[in-house]
This record gives sequence, structure tokens and C-alpha cells, in this order.
Amino acid sequence: MTPRGSVHILVIGSKGHARARCVDWLQPYPNVEEFDAVILNMTSYTQAVIDKLVAKGPGPNPVRQLADTLQTLLRTGRNVYAIFVPKVSASPLPTQKGAFFQPIQNNWDWLPVYPILAAKEGTSLGPLVESDLKPYFDKVGEWRYELFVDFKTTINDAGNPSAELAAAVIGGYLSKKTLLWKMRGVAYNKSQNMISARIASLSGSQGGIYLLPPPTKCTPHDGIEIIIDITSGTRQAGFEFRPEWWERVPVPMVPRIEQEIQAKARVVEEQLKAVEVLKQQKEDAESYRRLLSETDTALVQAVWRALKDIGIETDPTEKGFPADLMRKGEIAVEVTGIRDKVASDSPKIAQLMRLKEGHSTGEKVVLVANTHRLLDPAQRKGLMDFSEPAASLFQSQGVCALTTLTLFTLWSDVMTGKRKPEEVKSLIMKTVGILVPPQ
Repeated sequence: MTPRGSVHILVIGSKGHARARCVDWLQPYPNVEEFDAVILNMTSYTQAVIDKLVAKGPGPNPVRQLADTLQTLLRTGRNVYAIFVPKVSASPLPTQKGAFFQPIQNNWDWLPVYPILAAKEGTSLGPLVESDLKPYFDKVGEWRYELFVDFKTTINDAGNPSAELAAAVIGGYLSKKTLLWKMRGVAYNKSQNMISARIASLSGSQGGIYLLPPPTKCTPHDGIEIIIDITSGTRQAGFEFRPEWWERVPVPMVPRIEQEIQAKARVVEEQLKAVEVLKQQKEDAESYRRLLSETDTALVQAVWRALKDIGIETDPTEKGFPADLMRKGEIAVEVTGIRDKVASDSPKIAQLMRLKEGHSTGEKVVLVANTHRLLDPAQRKGLMDFSEPAASLFQSQGVCALTTLTLFTLWSDVMTGKRKPEEVKSLIMKTVGILVPPQ
């Protein structure tokens, strides 16, 4: 299957391949018959591309011309490799008087016959019919569909038409040229169903269309580079072609080395799991920084967690209630995040008054404010967090007011053992006015 000598390759639908001529689906193609092999990246042949081709109208269409030209390649023993995807139909044209026949029906229009695709995922891979393709299938990983012969239009690998197809030809309903194509498997899964196939002519020519599943262990671009390696017979640095029997030849020290690899891999796997746990713990711990950055629901959640850690249990209240967190008969907490200081005319002050006058049953009222929240916490020190009138109001109403920076500092002291939880809890519950942590 591998050509020898200088090989001229055309790649359609992928750019950046130094050893090939590359074109987009939408641009005019060069004379395809001048190339030794053609590679089609169907992952980039999307519905949007199809619709743009259709929008060009009934004139010359590069994909339609490609369908005719490829048959010349196959007839003369050259190959076409397609990174294959399920059928995508063109968007319907608007119905109008004199509308022309849609030049492209779907992304399979360039094929002489259509296979049948069944959506099914897996990773199993049996022996390859053509071992030269092994480097590519090593990068396939997970395939997402199985291929079957459509016996209405195609002959199976044994060369036998179905009774339905044979009857149709004998009866004159189908042209005998329908029987010019056959499809055989290139790669099979454990169920012996095709996951890759080759469409070829019954005339005996060596050329074929290879339908290859998209690689999942590398990009389609890198997959195409491997196909170029295979097609041209060249090898990139570090890449080695190996025959299909390679793994079956016993080498004395290989089993021992494989066992050591597996043992070390298990250790690495456990270590990686432990690292993932630590990463999650780190992410969870870092979320306490939201005390200094957030507002609204995210800030309320962060305040709830910090209070819980220092021994103050609260529950979220219903929307519209004049406090965000509450434990009936013990504590009511209102949370706010603002860009400046809390002033006496702040809506939060009125909300606290409404809480004390109409909803309080003797709870300690606490205001936690993320003041100057857009500033770096280091730049907030020394700034006024509560206006003097607001501070006087807190004093007269028995409210404890503190910033989230103060709460974060007290929480950090508890987490590091500098303060006991009950000490911090008592400080919040007994403070009247603005809470300033004692040194």
C-alpha cells in the first residue's frame, strides 16, 4: 500500500502540512489527478461549510467536481484517505420560484457509494487488515461508530450482491454500474464489526477510499501527519513503523520490564489520585478568599462557612427577609459587598432597622460588610469602613458590625490555632458597635 519514491499529496480541509499541498474546502482545488494521494479532513467539513458551498449557486462546485476526479485516482491505483464523520445534511434552501437543484446534499456527496453508520462507542481494536495503518490507529483511541455495507448499493468483500440488489439489476431498475463498488473492513472491533473500511472498484484496480475514524489521542492535524508518513513512506523523528507481528516475537527481558512498568504505573496512579485530592482541598481552602472579593449569594455562602468554622451556626433565610443568615433566638446576620464604606443612608442600615423592629426575637444582630471590595486587601487598611453616623447607630441599636477582612483575620486565627473558636464567637456575640480584633 505504501508508494515509493517522491509522492505528491493533496490535503483538503487542513492547513500547515509542509509535505503536502493544502487547501480549504471552500477554495478552488488544484488538478487532483496530478497527485499521488488525497487526504480529506472531514472533521472540518461542517454544515456551515456545506451551506457556503450551496450558497454559491448552480455553477462549478469544487466538491462535486472532486467526486468525479477521485474516481480517476482510484481507477489508476491511487488512494484517498478520509478522516470520516457521520453524515451532515445541507440546510434546506428557501422555496422560491425558479429555485435551482441543491448542488450538495450532504458531506458524503463526494463518495461513490454510502456506507451505513451505527452510532456505537468503544476502544477495542482487533488485528488490522492493513498493518501499515497501525501508527494511525494507535492514535484513534475511542471510536464512535461502526460501519456496515449498504447492500442496496454496494457489494460486500466476498463480491456477492444481495438478492434485493441482484433482482433490481436484473429487473432493470438499477444500472449495472451500481455493482462497480465494494466495501471491505480495514479495522474491526471485538464484535467483528467494521470501525474502518475501504471502498474500492470491482475492476481490480489497486486504489481505494479509506474511511478512517477520527483520532482521539491526537488532533486531526497530527493524524493527517501520520497518514502522510504512511503514504509517503517517510518517518518523522522518533517515529518507527513496525510490522503487525512485532509484538508476538518473545524477547526474554521484556516481561520483567513490563511488570516493573505496571508496578510503577500503579504507584504513579495512586500518587496522581492523591494529588487530585490535594488539589480539590486546595481549591476548597482558596474559596475562603471570596470573603474579600465577592458580593451577593457567593459572599453570603463564604460568610456562612467562616462563621460555621468558628462555631456560629446559622441557616440561610428566605428571599426578602431582612437578614441573610439566622439562627432563631441566637443570631441574625446581614451580609453586603460594596465598593466604598457603609454610610448611615445605606439601604442595609434601613434593612437592619426593619429587622430589629419587625422580625427580631432577641437575636444578636450582626452586619458583615465586604467594604472597598474592588481594592487589594492590603490597600484597605486605614480606610474608613463605616461612617461615623453609621457607627453611632450600631452602638445605639446593639449591632455588631465588622468587615469581611476582620472576619477573615479572625477565621485565620482560629484555623492556625492563634485563637480559640469560643473566644471569637464570644467576641462577635458581645461586641456592640464596630468590631476591632484585639491584638
